[in-house]
Amino acid sequence: MTRSILLGALLALVAAARPDAGRGQESESASGGAAAAFSGLETRLMDARTVRLGFDITSEGAFESDLRGTLAITGDDRVELAASGTFGGQAVDLKASSDGRGFTYGNGDGLRTGAIPPRLKEALLIGLTRMGLLHNLAVLTANSPPDRAEGGVREWVRVHDFGWSADVPPAARFSIEVAGTPVGSASLGLDPDGNPVIRRQTVQFPQGEMRVVERYSGVEIEP
Repeated sequence: MTRSILLGALLALVAAARPDAGRGQESESASGGAAAAFSGLETRLMDARTVRLGFDITSEGAFESDLRGTLAITGDDRVELAASGTFGGQAVDLKASSDGRGFTYGNGDGLRTGAIPPRLKEALLIGLTRMGLLHNLAVLTANSPPDRAEGGVREWVRVHDFGWSADVPPAARFSIEVAGTPVGSASLGLDPDGNPVIRRQTVQFPQGEMRVVERYSGVEIEP
């Protein structure tokens, strides 16, 4: 599979649900609790003065990647996202950085500069909760800015049909729609404080499936 094929698939978010053992029927209150936990996390992230976290992302199966990095957001227009590792067997050095005056983004020697997108913070944080960080990291490999950084990410990607998975830590699972089209589901594990810990997702390709795991560490969400 070529990088362009994978990138196109990731951008379309063609994700399938990871089966959860013993899921069964859930009560309306349990589903509502998962939705509230997820919504509460998004609200805290968007209201926060500072968000910091480290991440370790791997994918295996139809496409392999291994990326590690950090994300720090200290204002609507102050962002530092950096990741390095391999993407499809090729070394990458990814960056999206805004210092309040300008915006730099891209991969390795292909970095580009421009004006700060007006909804950069929202694109990265809502992108993380609803699609996972790998989506926008894949975008950066093509020297493009994060998706919907100009606005509209909440309308573009929507989540619904919440419930709890049997994972440890407890994970809110949900279905995903992009531009009104159902594209799959994912689960997001939360710690006792409601912070993200791990995300699991399986992406289906004609050649097979790609299993993605994103682990988050050192999460700080400061009001």
